[in-house]
Parts: sequence; structure tokens; C-alpha cells
Amino acid sequence: VYKRQALVVAIILGVGALVVGFGIITNVTGSAESKQKELLAEKEKLEAEKKRLQDEQLRMQSTPKTFKVVQAVTDLTPGQPITQDMVTLVQTPDRPMAGTLSMLSQAVGKMVKLPIMKGEPIEMGRLLDAGGFINVQDGMRAITIQVDAIGGLNGSLIPGSHVDVLTTVAKNEGSVTRTLLQDIPVITVGEGSSTGGGNAGANVNGASKPASGSGLPVTLVVTPRQAELLTLANTVGAFHLTLRSFSDKRKNKMTGADITSLMTGVDPDALSKHVPSKPRMPIGGGDGFHNVNYSPDAMNLPAPSAGSPAGSSRFSMQIYRGTGSETMDFQQ
Repeated sequence: VYKRQALVVAIILGVGALVVGFGIITNVTGSAESKQKELLAEKEKLEAEKKRLQDEQLRMQSTPKTFKVVQAVTDLTPGQPITQDMVTLVQTPDRPMAGTLSMLSQAVGKMVKLPIMKGEPIEMGRLLDAGGFINVQDGMRAITIQVDAIGGLNGSLIPGSHVDVLTTVAKNEGSVTRTLLQDIPVITVGEGSSTGGGNAGANVNGASKPASGSGLPVTLVVTPRQAELLTLANTVGAFHLTLRSFSDKRKNKMTGADITSLMTGVDPDALSKHVPSKPRMPIGGGDGFHNVNYSPDAMNLPAPSAGSPAGSSRFSMQIYRGTGSETMDFQQ
């Protein structure tokens, strides 16, 4: 009995071992087949990529290589800003020289440094960056003056403003201030200032200019004659600017100011007007009334009546006080 049971158990174990072994063999075979399929797919991809590269190489060899080059549409002269319509982008089989532009954005907005002929490739060395250049119209000049912080309107001045230029110079033992220029456009303010607009060199009388390299640089657009006046004034005096309205284009007649006019408030021109040194006495007769500063003939006034009693005539006198005047009547 025991032998039979042992035989049955051995048979069962043997069959189980065969089943397990077959399963293992089957799994290994399946995994190997799957791996083989993956390797075959990868090989096909590599062969396809290899063929694509070979085809691309053949295409490049059969098609001549071209280069993009920026060319001038018209003749370009030094100092001329380049706009979009002055350049074009072309393709050429010849390899361009080093520094030749290949994009329109590299040329537009630049300024011509050296002459460029129509159809000629544009090289970077023939251009200048126009960002720091000032566009001055024909016949005008750009000139930079230095003012202190107060004379430069204490930060209120901006490019595009219009100003009057006042200068103060020494005269005899005092100083005189005059409006030198009127309605002058400002194009830059503070560019290149080394002090940030300090007031070094300022003087109570305004007779001294800011020290060299100090102050606020202000660039103006003027005529050649005005540039001469500004240059001369810069060597002997100090500048102040007054801000104008954009709509104010009037040129006022200015007489200047000195110490006398400052202390008395009198217009210097009013002081120089002719005032009679000795009034003429009225002629007797009638009411005898007329302004002694003028003759009856000059003013077309009637002469005194012959019937006026002697010693009872009247006259008027014009008295100047400051810039005003008044007329006073007197009985004689």
C-alpha cells in the first residue's frame, strides 16, 4: 500500500513539474519573440532615418546653396537714415563677405557712414547707430549750452519744449540781463551731464557761468547767427531759460534789465524819453488853457482868446512818476 501511494505521489509531482517547466519555457519563448519584434521595429526606424538623411544629402548636392543678403534699393549717402523702402533682402549663391547684413532689421533705423551704391550688399561697417544722432533740418545748427538747475527750470524742461534764452553779463560795475533768443526748440536735456544738473558756478548777479563740465547740458536748434551769439554769451556770462507755451510764437521786443531798473522799477527806455527842461508859459487871452509840453500848432489847439483877462490864465503840466504819468492843472 505504501509503495502505491509513493508511486502516485511521484507521478503527481512529476506531472506538476512538467507543467511548470512547460509554462516557464512558454513564457521565456514569448518574451524572446516580443523582444525580437521590438528590435526589428527599431532597426526599421534606423534604416528609414538613414535613408532620409541620404535623400537630404542628395537633394542638397543637387540644389545650389544660397545666402540671404541685404542690398540697397537706391544710392545711399553718408548721414542718411535708412528706412524700410531703401533696402531689400535677396538670395545669392555666392558666400557674402564677413559682416554683410542678412536681415532687414539690421539696416532699418541705422545711418549711412560710407557711400553705398544701388544693388550693393550692405555691410555693418558702413553703417552707424542712428539712436544717438540728432536730426537737424537744413540750414539749422544744434548747439549745447550749460545752465544750472534753476536756470534749466529745475527739471521741468523736456525735449520738444520751446524756450527763451536769457543771458546775464557784467557791465561796468554791475550786470545786465537781456533776452538773447526767443522761441527756440529744445532737442535734448541733460545728455552727457557729469554732475546730474548741479548748480556749480552759479552767481547771485548771474555774471558767472557754470564751471566747465558742470551744470545741466541743454541742446538747442538755432540758426548759424544765433549759434555765434550763444557761443559768445557762453564765454562771458550765464544762461537762464524761460519756458514758452507751445502755441506762443510771438517775438516780444525786450529792452533788458540792469541794476537801475531792478532797484527803481523804471523801464530804462522811459528814463531816456525826452522831457522838456523848461515848460513854455501859456499865452494870455481867453481861458489860456493848454498843455505846456506841446505848442498849439503841433496839437492843433486853439490859441488863447484875445479877450482873456491878464493874469487869470491856466495851464497844465504832465508829471512823470516811474513808468506812469499824470496831468495837473495850475492857475496863474
